[in-house]
Amino acid sequence: MATRKTSSGWQVDLRLDGRGFRRARRTFETKGFKVHTVPITPELAEELPTRPQGRLLRTCYMARTAVKRAGIELPRRQCAHVLRHNPERATSS
Repeated sequence: MATRKTSSGWQVDLRLDGRGFRRARRTFETKGFKVHTVPITPELAEELPTRPQGRLLRTCYMARTAVKRAGIELPRRQCAHVLRHNPERATSS
């Protein structure tokens, strides 16, 4: 998940489209309307579609489904918080 690997916010990730990833970097606009660019790992770059169209996650429900499919176990009601602030708590099954 991009949130865990770039420390962006959950709402930022929900607005993210494929254009936000270029040359092993992720660029997004924060809620303060500042543009923020961070490097992404080679593993995350490989997980992304080569030419993504539109938003990568349409709703928070799709984001949660993606977390479950990835086999990440999180405390109840902590998905967004843990993914952003405490990635060491998220463990793969």
